[in-house]
Amino acid sequence: MRLKDAEQKGIIESFEEVFKKNNLPLAESALYLFGSRTRDDLKGGDIDLLLRVPEAILKRVREAKTALSVAMQNRIGEQKIDLLITDQDPPKAPFHRIAFKQAQLLKQW
Repeated sequence: MRLKDAEQKGIIESFEEVFKKNNLPLAESALYLFGSRTRDDLKGGDIDLLLRVPEAILKRVREAKTALSVAMQNRIGEQKIDLLITDQDPPKAPFHRIAFKQAQLLKQW
């Protein structure tokens, strides 16, 4: 995994901060890293994140996506970050299935 400890910590803290500010429960949510940053043999690349949340809060979390991006940029600096937000059911979209298949868990709440 090609994320520095400080980047991992900053990303996780950003999610916890935004969820708290928006009165969103983190319980039963999980954050994953996928894409090129999961491969130690590569260089560069954006940070691809997959967030799985309960269906009951999915819409509200998607509405907070911009706030999540801003919070991450504030904590880890300006970087290209892609964030997929999905429910906990098996992914239906082909891209989501591929992303989840190769994803590495960053944090389970």
